[in-house]
Formats: sequence, C-alpha cells, structure tokens
Amino acid sequence: MTPHLPYPRRSLTPEAALAAVSLDLQSQFEAILDTVWKAEADWRFMDRLDMAMQRRRETTVKG
Repeated sequence: MTPHLPYPRRSLTPEAALAAVSLDLQSQFEAILDTVWKAEADWRFMDRLDMAMQRRRETTVKG
C-alpha cells in the first residue's frame, strides 16, 4: 500500500465567487475527483486499521 500523496489543486481567483457563478465543467470534474480521492484515502486508512487490528488479535491469541 502506498501512502496518500498530496496532489496539485487549482486555486480560484478572488474575482470568481462560487456562490454567484455556477461551476463550469472543469470545476465540477475537479470537485468529483477531489471527492473520489478523499474517499480512497479513507478506504486505505480503514484497510490499514483493519490489518493492524487483525494482526493484534493474531498475536494476542498466540501469546
């Protein structure tokens, strides 16, 4: 498993207020990708946590 690495983000210019302007297709796509990347990072964390707990149970039973 590889650790979650940061990825480059695009910053909005101060002139473009999100509330006043509907998101363009590129911004919508970036928002979806951001959501997916965060979910995948959470899944990887939960997988590592499950493996650690299983390993702890195995060593407790043997010892």
